[in-house]
Amino acid sequence: MRNVNWNSIKGLLGENPNLYDKHNYLPDQFSVPFLMQLACVQQIPWTPMDKNTNKLKGYSSFNSLKRNQEMDLNEIDKIFDLFEKVRDGSGDLTRKKVARITSKILSEQKYAKAIGDKLVIISGRAGTGKTIKLLSIACDLATQQGARSLILTYNHALVSDIKRTLALAEIPDGIDDYTVNISTLHKFFYELVIGFEISEEIQTSKNNKKYLLDFVSNYEGYLTTLKEYLDLNLIGESEISDLMKTRHQQVGWDYLLIDEAQDWSELEKGLIFQIFSKSKVIIADGVDQLIRSQNKCNWTRALKPNFDFTKTHEKRGLRQKVNLVDFVNKLADKLNINWSLEPKPELIGGKIIISTAEYGSLIHKREFDLCTKNGNTAYEMMFLVPPSLVEKCEIIDEFKHVKEDKRFTLTEDFKRIGINIWDGTSSNLRTEYAVDLNLHRLLQYESCRGLEGWTVVNMDFDKFIEYKMQTFVEEETNELALESEEEKRRKFVYLWALIPMTRAIDTLIITIRDKNSYIARVLRELHNENPDFIEWVE
Repeated sequence: MRNVNWNSIKGLLGENPNLYDKHNYLPDQFSVPFLMQLACVQQIPWTPMDKNTNKLKGYSSFNSLKRNQEMDLNEIDKIFDLFEKVRDGSGDLTRKKVARITSKILSEQKYAKAIGDKLVIISGRAGTGKTIKLLSIACDLATQQGARSLILTYNHALVSDIKRTLALAEIPDGIDDYTVNISTLHKFFYELVIGFEISEEIQTSKNNKKYLLDFVSNYEGYLTTLKEYLDLNLIGESEISDLMKTRHQQVGWDYLLIDEAQDWSELEKGLIFQIFSKSKVIIADGVDQLIRSQNKCNWTRALKPNFDFTKTHEKRGLRQKVNLVDFVNKLADKLNINWSLEPKPELIGGKIIISTAEYGSLIHKREFDLCTKNGNTAYEMMFLVPPSLVEKCEIIDEFKHVKEDKRFTLTEDFKRIGINIWDGTSSNLRTEYAVDLNLHRLLQYESCRGLEGWTVVNMDFDKFIEYKMQTFVEEETNELALESEEEKRRKFVYLWALIPMTRAIDTLIITIRDKNSYIARVLRELHNENPDFIEWVE
């Protein structure tokens, strides 16, 4: 199972001390000894008897079937039924998302003719549907034009969520003639650095696979070197063409679609334009919502409007119901943040619950019941947590190596009140999508961009604000120095804080640890002014 890791298989099997002889599943990565052990315990090798002499023959045999046993196709059917169960029970919200991305979007868009001819920019704030539009365009290009499209983001959680959506939509993600895939930008640039062999640090493994040990720690250095090679023409069109053929699956794409492009660096942008050209690029620009840096990437510098690029301006909130859009607009106004979204009138309703109490079983049961009554599964009720609710731990991987990982600190407390989670705070799980329909997604705030849920619980929201305030470091920007460091800090953090506020479609639950904190007082004011759709729980 090339998209299921060993930890996921162990989770499906449960607490079993004899894992090896209770299944025949191969995970996405495994060692040769693992394969041999798994094969051998399926059926013990045996030595056949010579019928003429009634003596054992001088060799042993191995067979996956027992003597006189026939292949049971019903057993195989049961395995495939597991996948049908996940797809058919995926929930109303997921099914609507699949329907949206598989619709033929390009025939209705003015910018469709520009694709393949010039840079296409889809601009809009959080909640205007930029990510889902990118996904729709990629699927349309694949199914209608037979194109290979790659979506790039730096958010591992978004990668896993989109992979899940593509799998449910049955969009090919392999080496087919047409395909849609998604990758982190770091992994993509890693493949380019390896492919062009620009570093002496590149090593070769026993199975002849090339790799770099220090790529992430020296990320900018490797990209700078790659840029120098291109500028000096040490890497030219012929080398680029050869790479597209030799590493076709990794880098041979007809189109690159870039999410949250405003958060890219000028260096990353320049490399994409030099290697792939702007005509192959479609970007989603989130205006001034910056996470990776305080410098906004200018994708149109030195480009002519309508000649080199075409740009759309998405102003209407397509994710959230009217009351939630109104809440976020009013919150931004109180925080002195320039923010304005138009609600979609037909998305009537929506509510916000703000609680200074611990998130408990009563409020969870009430809201989860409402979530499921609207045709959703546990997957569509998502929890977001700050670093203060995440702790370090040790895990044992499939090779029995001890690795450092992270986990949600209240996992056992949640279990006791009947809340079962897929823990996306774990770096081991974050790159895999959840397949158990009875698990709620739980991720750190830092991983929430691009994700959505029918109901979203923002836990200890004030602690997240506090963490972002404390870790803010002012960077040199190209803007005029009209703001103090404190003003820049507040603007950066509060813009960031609006991202988790725009993840919910119907219900947003916010828990506050310190009811005397500044953000708690602001939220209390909003409740007092809007008690019809904002509930306050002590």
